[in-house]
Amino acid sequence: MPDFKVPTGEIPYSVETVPEMNTHDDKDYGCIFCITGRESVVAQRLERAFPGLKAVSHGKLRYRRMNGTSHEERVPLFPGYVFIEVQSATDIELRNIYNDQDVLKILYVNDENKDWKLLDPDRRVVKQCFDMNGVIGFSKAYFDEDNRIHIAEGFLKDYEDKISRVNRRARAVQIHLIIGNKQAKVWLGYEEMSR
Repeated sequence: MPDFKVPTGEIPYSVETVPEMNTHDDKDYGCIFCITGRESVVAQRLERAFPGLKAVSHGKLRYRRMNGTSHEERVPLFPGYVFIEVQSATDIELRNIYNDQDVLKILYVNDENKDWKLLDPDRRVVKQCFDMNGVIGFSKAYFDEDNRIHIAEGFLKDYEDKISRVNRRARAVQIHLIIGNKQAKVWLGYEEMSR
C-alpha cells in the first residue's frame, strides 16, 4: 500500500507560498490511487459508475529525442493516480469503488470521516490540470543574459519560483508539487522563445 505521509526533509513550499489562484467554484476534486498503467481504465469505470463525475489521469507533453530529432509525446503526470471532478452538490459514495480490482486506495483528506474532497494546495493543482483538459502542455520560456529561465506563459508561469532544475537539452524544468501530503518532483516541458 502506498504511503501518503509527508516525507521527511524539507518541503519546498508551504500552503502559504503556493501561487494564489481563484479556486472558488462549484466543483469538488478527489484522488484515487490505482495500479500504474491502469489509470485510463479506472477513469472510464468511474465515469460509468457515477454519472456527472469526470475522471482523468493527468498527463503532460514532453519532448523525446529519437534518431537525432525531437518528437512530442504525452506521458502520465502522476503515474498511478486518477483525479475526479464532480459538482459540489453531488453526493457520491466512493467506498464502492473498492470493488474495482485496479483501485488501491482513495486518497482521504481526513481518514476519520472519510472525506475525499481535496483542499488547497492539492485542489489548486488538480483544478489547473482539469482546466487544461487533463494535459499540461509546453509553457513558453526564455533565458536572460545571466542564463536564468523565465516563464512567459503556460502552467509553469504560476510555479516559476518553484523551479529547482533546468535541462535545456530536453527542454524541461523540474518543479516540486505536493499532492496528498506527498512531495512529487515533476519534470515539465517548455518551448524556448526569443526575448
